[in-house]
Amino acid sequence: TFGLPIIAFDVGGNKDFFFNKKFLIPYGNDKKFRRSIEFLINSKSLKHLRNISLDISKRKFDNKITLNKYINIYKNFL
Repeated sequence: TFGLPIIAFDVGGNKDFFFNKKFLIPYGNDKKFRRSIEFLINSKSLKHLRNISLDISKRKFDNKITLNKYINIYKNFL
């Protein structure tokens, strides 16, 4: 994980990645998508946003945590 802020369309499970819905773009809204990218390019708070993204990624998508969840699911089947 590189700690990059995420900009994505609001489809599938993309909501799981967001603490702030500012960069969760309604599907097909290319103008808002482009404006969000421009905002990040010009943002003075990019370092702060990177740190938040990295923290979320570590908490929600840590391989060890995910592996333990799968192990527990399999144990419950046995």
